[in-house]
Order: sequence, then C-alpha cells, then structure tokens
Amino acid sequence: MNIVYVEHKSKVILIKKTITFRGMIIMSIKNKEAVSPVIGVILMVAITVLLAAVVYVWVIGFMPTGKQAPAMGATCGGASGTYDYRVTIQQSTPSITVKGVKYYIMTGNDVAVEDGIVKDIYSKDVGGIKFTDNDADGKISVNDMFLIKGSLASTGYKLVLKSISPDAIILDVTIL
Repeated sequence: MNIVYVEHKSKVILIKKTITFRGMIIMSIKNKEAVSPVIGVILMVAITVLLAAVVYVWVIGFMPTGKQAPAMGATCGGASGTYDYRVTIQQSTPSITVKGVKYYIMTGNDVAVEDGIVKDIYSKDVGGIKFTDNDADGKISVNDMFLIKGSLASTGYKLVLKSISPDAIILDVTIL
C-alpha cells in the first residue's frame, strides 16, 4: 500500500493511494481532497440535532396527553321526604369540584329538560333537583347525593353529569 500526503495551504491532499492484494490492484485513488474540518463540524452538529429531534418525538409519545375525565359510578333509588329519587355517588376517581361539572336531566330520547352547573344546586333545590355534599368538601365524592323530585323524576329520565374540562360524560344513570 502506497500513501503520499502533501500539505498545501493548510489542507492535506491525498495524492495517491493504491491498495493491492496478492499483486493485484484492488483500489486506486488519485488527487482527492479530504473533508474540510469546518464542514465536518457542521455535519456532526446537524446529525446530533436530527438525532435529538427523533429521540424527543419518540419520548413524547410515552407522555400522557391532557386531563383525564374522572370515573364515577352511582346507584339510584327512592328518596324520603319531599324528593322522589336520589342518585348516590358510589365511586368517584378522582373527586371533582362542583364548579367543574354540568348536570342534565334527560328524557328517554336524550332531550334535556333541565341543566346547569352543579355548584348552582349545591345544597339548594333549583327546579326540582338538589346536590347534597355529605362531606362538605365542595367536590362530588363518594356518598354525595343528587335529589330529584316532581316532573324531573319521571320514569325513564336520566341524570347525566359532564365534566367541563375535559369535555366528557362522567356519569349517565337512569332514574327508575
């Protein structure tokens, strides 16, 4: 193998390179310049930035997106006193503030006959529906109740709770 380098104006120029194997010429390169150090640095930085972007996009795919709507479960039964039905929250993961939930009384055909924000019916009757916060924490949590009376307590009607952010139905229970 013969290699000759010549330095010319701060550049190293390869004059001739011959590689032989058992007397046969395999490769011969003549008068080729090496990559400039500045170009080499620019290429390394570009490759590093590209690799960082690919890793970022890959990692961001594992991150959870936005808020998750809470999960709720409830039972519906007869109520005592002036109310006809009560819907008791049996599960709320996590608890959600009464300011962040809208309620709807829906007919069997999904037509809303009453709606509003739960904070507006907090411990007071508004149009035949009342929210009772048994632990007085300002949140919808286990053992809290929605009390329903009058025309809103018709058989086949539903109580639907919908979180404001994210916009999702968190409870849909049919009044018996």
